Amino acid sequence: MAREIGPDVVGSAIRRFLEQHSDELRVRDIEHASFLLYRGISAILHHSLEERPGLIGEASFRAELIDLFHCYLTGADAI
Repeated sequence: MAREIGPDVVGSAIRRFLEQHSDELRVRDIEHASFLLYRGISAILHHSLEERPGLIGEASFRAELIDLFHCYLTGADAI
């Protein structure tokens, strides 16, 4: 049986990542950014699994999801 990981653990991991890479990111407020990233990713995946579960298996969907958050974090153009 898979172990469930709570939002505090994931949020802390995201926060640490943002802190470690802060010189490469355009994030102004790490606390807010980690909250938005966690909630945004969670909501997108949750609703995708409910509404269109096949999307998760599509490489193009995953690439779009990565671009969404990459552009938010770096301010760069899509990869």
